[in-house]
Amino acid sequence: MSDLIKNIYNHESLHKLALDIQSVYNPFQVDEFLNSTMNKTWDDLELKDRVYHIGMTMGKYLPTDYSAAISVIDKQENIIPEPIRLRLLSMAWSGAS
Repeated sequence: MSDLIKNIYNHESLHKLALDIQSVYNPFQVDEFLNSTMNKTWDDLELKDRVYHIGMTMGKYLPTDYSAAISVIDKQENIIPEPIRLRLLSMAWSGAS
């Protein structure tokens, strides 16, 4: 069903998000992020699980230094959707564990 709210997080929206992040953090690996995020479990994830999964996966491609990662996130304050941004900000940044 394409009108589910969880489907606002799709390939197109995640690709745009990844490109926007890469615009302020050049080492961000757009294709790897997309492939890791939209894996075989993606279609079965509900909205809250998608937000969690996006945040956890994104953390793997941001700087491992917490301050540097927060700096990238802060530069994207108006681009990263608030639920994902909050998830990223609350993560312990030990390799996005």
